[in-house]
Parts: sequence; structure tokens; C-alpha cells
Amino acid sequence: MTRQLRDLKIGQDIELNIYSYSNPYKFLSDYIKDCKAISLRYSYRFFGKRLGYASSSTMKNIIKEKRELKPKVISTISSMMSLDVIQERYFTLLLKKSILLKNKIQTGYIDKQEYQEITQQLRELRQANKERKILNEADCKILSSLMHLIILEMAQLSSFHPKNPQWITKALLPHVKTFLNGVPGYKSQIPQISDDLIKNKFLLQTESGEWAAKDELFDFENEEVSQMLSKSLKNFHKEILQLGVRVLESPVKQKERMHDAGLVATTPAKFSASQKRIAEFIEQELNELKALPGEASIIAACSVQLFKVAKTTD
Repeated sequence: MTRQLRDLKIGQDIELNIYSYSNPYKFLSDYIKDCKAISLRYSYRFFGKRLGYASSSTMKNIIKEKRELKPKVISTISSMMSLDVIQERYFTLLLKKSILLKNKIQTGYIDKQEYQEITQQLRELRQANKERKILNEADCKILSSLMHLIILEMAQLSSFHPKNPQWITKALLPHVKTFLNGVPGYKSQIPQISDDLIKNKFLLQTESGEWAAKDELFDFENEEVSQMLSKSLKNFHKEILQLGVRVLESPVKQKERMHDAGLVATTPAKFSASQKRIAEFIEQELNELKALPGEASIIAACSVQLFKVAKTTD
């Protein structure tokens, strides 16, 4: 499977499978080579300037591995190639591994533990890529529905059974039920929601008869599906925010909820950097929150917002 890597300013698709590369410089070199095949204007100087280098020779030396690629430019490379979070992580690990190997050549020393950990992480990302689920229209519906995702996550709770709507309804906390009461016939929709999750293989039954949510990495079948998911996800985020308001208005104990907010004057550059840090934080925090199989007893919602409310006028 290939991943289409798009430079929005170039406006062309470069088909490269990043997971087939073990050298970050080779990957970058092939990307530039393919861009040059589209137009000669995409020179070393062109890409060098995008990465903050004044001289075209700097970019050439990086490609030839005569000069080290600095980790600080990874976010720019990721944006340039439209890498997703997992692909950017893979590229970052490739670069770290390359730095370790170069250090070994220069000093004769290598941190074996770090090297082994990076190698294992790269192996896991390559394997995970092979298991990605190609999204279709039905999958988009599930991933944009708050109720679908709540029930899907409930699979981590003991005694869960998707064919038991009474159990599912009882497990929902009062403020969630109050929120869902605004959805016409939500209780009657639970069996259909469970069927959707099973039919589209989000929920799988184990050999022991228990139900479990399948961990998935998602890829887009085509641009139309990608746009469809992007649009429908807005509905999911809207419902999460509305649910958050309901929590604030409900008599939920302070220790069972956390909320904070503030306003700050900033710059476009700092705003963009904050967006990236928040995205990374949410991913990391959700991973930290996730309980081991059989240990979960509650379902938690996490939502972080960052948006502009005013700007300088000309």
C-alpha cells in the first residue's frame, strides 16, 4: 500500500511508501527526485529554502549525508509531504536511528538499548501500516457519531455485550443520558448502532465469546471519502462540546471532571506551534489514560480547544 504524499504548493501527488525506507535521507532524496520529474523548478534550492537553508549546496550535502538533517526541520518536512502523525513518527525514528549509527562510526560507541528500542518501534509501525483499515462511507458514519464511539469504547468494560441495550443504557452516566434524551429515540437506536459496529468489524467476538474493540489504524479509500470524514467529524466534535457543557451544568463532583480555560495574546507562529503541541499532547494523554485489557471500569471523554477570537485589523 502506498501513501500519497502531497505538497500543497506543488499541487502534485508523489506516491512513496515511507514504510519501505530504512534511510531518511534516501526517502527525502526520492521525494525531491520525483518532484523534479514533475518540474525542474523544484530544485535543491527550492527545497532548501523551504527547510530554512540559504544555500542549495546545503540541501545537496544533506541528501548525500555529508551534513546532518536537524530534527527541528521534521515538522516542516512533514507539512511539505503531508505526512500523517504516524508517518511523521516513523520518519523521526529513522532520523534518530541514523544519528546513532553515524555516532558509532565517528566514536565507536552506540547506545544499544536506545538503538534496539528505536528498531522495535520502527518494526511495529511498519506492521501497523500493513493492518490499516481502508475507510468507506459506513466507517465514516461510525467515526463521526458520538454514540457509536461511546458504545465501541464500552467494549473495554467488564460484562459488556453489544446485544444488551438495557446494560448499555444503565452504564451511561446521568448527565450523558440527559444529553442523549435530546436525540429522538436514542435508546431504540442502540441495537442498530451495535449492529453497525459488528458489521463493519469495529467490534469482534473472541474465541471465549467476549466482545472486544479492534484497534485500527485508518487510511482513506479515496479523496472523496477523506473529505466526507473530515466534514462529518465536525459533528462528532460538536457533540463532544455539547456534552461538555452538559457536564458543567450537571451535579458531577469536581474530582470527577477537569476543566480550564483562558485567553492570551499571541502571534501566528506561536499559535501554529501550540496547535501541534496540543495534538501531540492529546495523543500522548489518551495513550496514558488507556487501561490494560480487563482493567477498565469507566469511559472518559477528553476535549481540548484552541481557536482565535480576535486579530489585528489593517
